[in-house]
Amino acid sequence: MDSNELVPVDTAETNRVLAQLHALLPPGDARRERVYRALYCEMSFTNNARTGLAYASSALADAMHAADVHAQIDFHYCRGQYQALTTTSADALVDYNAGLLLARQVNDAERIGDGLSLRGSVESLQGEQALALVDLLEANRSYTSAGKHILAEGNLLDIAGAYRRLGEYDKARAYLEQSRAWAEQRHDNGSQLQVHMELGYLDDDSGNSGEAIQELKQALALAKQMSDRQSEATAQLGLAEVYNGQHEYQPALDALGQAGTAFASVSDQSSMAMMHLQYGIAHAGVGQHKVALTDYATAETGITADRNIRYLAQLYAARARSDYALGLLQATIEDLQRTINANAELDLMARRQETILMSYQFDTTRRDLENRRLAADAALSRTQIDSLEQVRRWQRLALLLGGVLTLLLAWLVMRQIQHLRRYKRMAMTDVLTGVANRRGIEKVLAEEVKRAHGAGHELSLLHLDVDDFKEINDSHGHQLGDWALLRIVAACKDALRQFDQLGRWGGDEFYVVLPNTGADGSVLVAERLRGNVEALNMDDICPQLRVSVSVGISRIRPGETSADAMIRRADVALYRAKHGGNNRVESEP
Repeated sequence: MDSNELVPVDTAETNRVLAQLHALLPPGDARRERVYRALYCEMSFTNNARTGLAYASSALADAMHAADVHAQIDFHYCRGQYQALTTTSADALVDYNAGLLLARQVNDAERIGDGLSLRGSVESLQGEQALALVDLLEANRSYTSAGKHILAEGNLLDIAGAYRRLGEYDKARAYLEQSRAWAEQRHDNGSQLQVHMELGYLDDDSGNSGEAIQELKQALALAKQMSDRQSEATAQLGLAEVYNGQHEYQPALDALGQAGTAFASVSDQSSMAMMHLQYGIAHAGVGQHKVALTDYATAETGITADRNIRYLAQLYAARARSDYALGLLQATIEDLQRTINANAELDLMARRQETILMSYQFDTTRRDLENRRLAADAALSRTQIDSLEQVRRWQRLALLLGGVLTLLLAWLVMRQIQHLRRYKRMAMTDVLTGVANRRGIEKVLAEEVKRAHGAGHELSLLHLDVDDFKEINDSHGHQLGDWALLRIVAACKDALRQFDQLGRWGGDEFYVVLPNTGADGSVLVAERLRGNVEALNMDDICPQLRVSVSVGISRIRPGETSADAMIRRADVALYRAKHGGNNRVESEP
C-alpha cells in the first residue's frame, strides 16, 4: 500500500485493508506500530483534514520521543499534507523541508523522493515552476535509485502539472497520456481521477473548454464513486472555472455551491481563496458587481498569503472590470496598475525560472557526463582485464571499443566546454537589462584603458544616473521601475555607436565606454543619450511619467594605466550635473 503496489478501489476497501494490517501487528512491537500509524495517517483522513492534522501532530511527538527518525520523516510529510488543506500550501513547506532534511541525513532514497515530490507540488502551486520541476525530476531519480518504479510513475502527474503551468502544453500532455495508460493498466481509480483533473485543466488552458468539461465531469464521477469528498470538491471548482471562462455564470455558481459544501465537509480551507475568486467572476458576470467586490477582497487575502502572482493578476484584472462597471474610476486605475505590476513580476519570474532550468540542465548534464566517464572507465578496465585472458581478436575488439568510448567522451567534453563558455557570457550580463553588468563593463573599460595607453588613442567614459529614480520606485513600485529601466536602456542603445559599450553599474547607474573618442565626440554622444531618454513616452506603462538622466564625462589622461582615476573624475562630473539641476551633461575640467 505504501508503494502503491496494492491499490484499493475506494475508501471502504482502504479501511478494510488497514484493519487487516492492524490485526497482524505483533503485540508490544512499538516500531511496527509506528510504521502502521504512518500508513494510517496518510490514508484514513481523506475526508477529515483537521482530524488528520491532529493525528499527525500527536504521532510525530511520539516518534520524536522514541527517536525513530524514519517515523519522524513520515509524520512530517503526513502533517504537511493536512496542513496544506487546513490553512495554505505554503504552511506545509515547513514540515516537508523538515522531513526532507532528516531523510537526507539517513540517506533514505525513497523518503527523499517523497519529500522532493511533496515540496515540488507546493512550489508549482506557488508559481515557481522551475524550482518545482527541479524537485520533481530529482524525486524521480531518487525513486528509481530506490527501485520504487511505481512511485516514479505516479510522480509523472505532478511533473505534467508543472509543465502545464509553465505553458509547455505538449510536454504536459505527453506525461499525462503516459500516466493515463499506466493508471488504466493498474485499475488505479485515484490516479485516473487525477489524470482526468489535469487533462481538464490542460484543455481549459489550451482553449478547449468542451473537452475540459468532459474530463472534469469524469473526474467528478470517479470521486463520487470513491467517496472522495475532497476530490469531488476540487472537480466542482475546476468546472466552475471553465464555466466562468465560457461566460456560463449560473452553472458556475451552481458548481461553486456544491464545491463549497464538499470542501466544508472535509475541513479543507486550502481552496477558499480560489473559490471566492471564481464566485467574484460569476457574480460579476450576472451583474452583481458589489457582491463581486466583496468576493474579490476575500480572495485577495488568501491568494496573497499563498504568494500566487498568476492568480493575483487574474483577480486584479477581473476586479478592475467590476470597479469600472460601478463607476469607481480611481479604483479601476489602481487595479489596472496592480495588473500591470503583477504581469511584470510574472515576466521576471519567467526569466528567473528559465535561468534555474538552464542551470539544472547544465548540472544534470555535467553529472551524467561524470557518471558516464566513470562507467566508461570501469568498463574499459574490465575489458582490459578480460582482454588479457582472451585471444588476439578479442584484444582488437577491446581496443576498438576503447577508441569509440574515447571519441564519445571527447565529443561530450567539447559540448561541456561550449556550455561553460555560454554560462561565462551570462555571468558578464545584467539579468534585467541584457547589457553588461558591473563585472562586464569593468572588464571592457580596463581593456580599453590598456589599449589606449599602449597606442596613444583617445578614450572617454560616461557615467549616467537616472534622475529621481528612487521616487519612481517609491511612488509606482519596483516592477514599474524595472520597466522604466528597460526603456531607458533601449533609448541609450539607439544613441550609441556600434563600438560603444553600455553597462549597468548597479541600481539606476550606468557607464558607457567610448573608444577612440575625445572631448567633442564624447559630449555629442552624451547629449544624444540625454535627449533620447528625455524624449521617452511612458504613457503605456504609467501615464504622465517622464524620466531623464544626468551624465558625467571623463577622458583618459597621458600616462594613465588604470581605470580608477577615470571613474572618479566621471563621478565628480556627474555630481556637478546633479547639483546643477539634473537632466544635464557635465565634463571633467
